[in-house]
Amino acid sequence: MKVLRAIPIPCMCLFVFFSSCSWAEERDESPAESITIAELRDHVFFLASDELAGRMTGTDGYRIAAQYSATQFRAAGLEAPAIKPGGKQSYLHPVPLIGWAMGDGNRLIVSVGEEEHQLAMVDKYVIFEPGPLEEGGLPSSAPVFVGYGISEVESGWDDYSDVDVKGRTVIALVGAPPADAMSAFPKERQRLYRNPLRGSIEKVGAAVKKGAKAIMFAPDMQMALAWGMIRNLSNTTSIRLEGDESRSRLSPIIVVLLHPSAAELIFKGQNFNPLSRKGEYRSFEMEGVLVGLETDITESNLPTDNVVAIVHGSDPKLSEQHITVGAHLDHLGEINGMVMNGADDNASGSAAILEVAEAVAMNPPRRPVIFILYAAEEVGLLGSRYFADNPPVPIESIMVNINLDMVGREVEQNPDGIYSLGSNIICPELKEILLSVNEATIGIPIDFSFEDNDPQNYFRRSDHFSFHQKGIPTVVFSSGEHSDYHQPGDDAEKISFNKLQRTAKLVYELVMSLGNRDEPLCAEQ
Repeated sequence: MKVLRAIPIPCMCLFVFFSSCSWAEERDESPAESITIAELRDHVFFLASDELAGRMTGTDGYRIAAQYSATQFRAAGLEAPAIKPGGKQSYLHPVPLIGWAMGDGNRLIVSVGEEEHQLAMVDKYVIFEPGPLEEGGLPSSAPVFVGYGISEVESGWDDYSDVDVKGRTVIALVGAPPADAMSAFPKERQRLYRNPLRGSIEKVGAAVKKGAKAIMFAPDMQMALAWGMIRNLSNTTSIRLEGDESRSRLSPIIVVLLHPSAAELIFKGQNFNPLSRKGEYRSFEMEGVLVGLETDITESNLPTDNVVAIVHGSDPKLSEQHITVGAHLDHLGEINGMVMNGADDNASGSAAILEVAEAVAMNPPRRPVIFILYAAEEVGLLGSRYFADNPPVPIESIMVNINLDMVGREVEQNPDGIYSLGSNIICPELKEILLSVNEATIGIPIDFSFEDNDPQNYFRRSDHFSFHQKGIPTVVFSSGEHSDYHQPGDDAEKISFNKLQRTAKLVYELVMSLGNRDEPLCAEQ
């Protein structure tokens, strides 16, 4: 199937309808053989087409992708669970979101001596958390430099020991102190601070506890070199779950990442250079400089949906032991006029789910299987978090969660195989079953190297983690990151459909094995 180009939205809807009709034809092949390269290709090329504009949560492109997926589930014979208010059945699982949009009036105001500089958002800084939406933004004031922003008193390190930051704006360095300076830190805490995302979240938490009103991060040289990517990834819309302030992306205070030039301007004349990390390292109240924000932010409801379908099991005695299988359907939308099609991330995983669901429905296992395509993964795993908090079945009845995220590329470091994480954490038996099933069926090379060493914290970065936090055994499959990850070049033409087919077949075989076994997973635990 060719890439869809310049097809009007009404025609796209007709494509959804007619493609579902073709699925409804009788099949002669076995369930596993129904997982075909042709159908995987059709799904990926449709979901990753320019006309869906990157499937950003809350957009028409995402809604078309969700309707398309629901149509495929229906045509394959899956049922809709009772997830609408009042117990109404629907394939669409409403996820109540709040979106805040950044307008044109956002400015970072930096006054150095008698000079005032108005710096444009995205070019010179990025707001990761707007905090409380107050009129006028953040009044200009003298910031407080808090070093790395770490408060680990028990390890002998506290950047806040000599400064009072209550009601103030603090500036912290991205990253971790030199290895020799962290010798007293437990190894897990050292790994945490070396991870830019996890470390920053920890630092934000420390700033909140100390009473700061805002935290601004000054980049290191590595982040300075990557600013172009950061700029492309910074969307003008941020999203959170309605009524759940604690699950906004980072914190209830304002969180800003400074461009290198903005950081150098703020530190002009100070005794420390945040880029080179040269100078006197200590926390201090900065003199001769004022920093503030003018904000132009609006907030509104942003309703969206997960897509959910169920294959009921053949054994009534096992009807309360559900297997969940999912992938996120959303991507990054359009950034700076470029469509982020997200063919690998994660049209590949979504396509595999549609094919596995069709195969499972042809010959249901003894246990019921719930298939989920999640919304809002790219903005904080919000669709899966909401599902795990509001499932259509009792959460304690979910036996396992299988997740697919980026399973369609032949990356240089692992061209023929697939990465797997999580199967040995809550229930090591899950890893044993996976290995046994793979050896007996598909034989795809499985790389478990991240099980013990996960420097990029991949395990926390996809939707299975929402189930893991509920104590549910999980496993995630991925073919790994590549240069097109979160870039405009993640297009359908680059997908290895042979690899995608093999991965989908492995997931099918794993689902059937788990669904037909006599004992529930980890019954002895």
